[in-house]
Amino acid sequence: QCGNTLNQSAQHGFRLGSLLKLRDVRSKKSRSLTLLHFVADIERKRDNPLLSSPLQDIDTAQHIDLDEIEKTVSSLERDIQRLERETNRCEEEAEDAEDEEGRARAKAFAEAARPFLETAEPELDILRQTAKQAREAYKDLIQYFAEDKGNAVDTPNYFMVLTRFLEDLRAANAEN
Repeated sequence: QCGNTLNQSAQHGFRLGSLLKLRDVRSKKSRSLTLLHFVADIERKRDNPLLSSPLQDIDTAQHIDLDEIEKTVSSLERDIQRLERETNRCEEEAEDAEDEEGRARAKAFAEAARPFLETAEPELDILRQTAKQAREAYKDLIQYFAEDKGNAVDTPNYFMVLTRFLEDLRAANAEN
């Protein structure tokens, strides 16, 4: 409703970062009354207020960086692949090594690494799938808020904006 009033143009919606500027738009009647107070008043009258929704816990999300998680998963994948190659090499060496000590070391390494790989690979698959689901959920959130996917900010900053807006909205709600 507020956005429609402000956007008497062909544009639909607004950029998420604009939410932080609502506290800067002041009323001519009272300099202490801002557009954010108006939004808080509208929010309070809604059947399902934003401040009582699951978004109230969104501040936790600002500490999660999907890009870093994806880099870490990729790094783990490479490390597991290297360990798999090394384990295979040691298993072959344990059978083919000419000296007994080399054969024993290769066998011991392979026997220790193989159970780890059998556990780590399924866990890595779960981690990979979870990271993919998180990325898809983030894309859905960007789409929900009508953000341009090409210009979307990283997850910590995106959620920081939402967190700061909700804090500002709570403060304006308390002042109303």
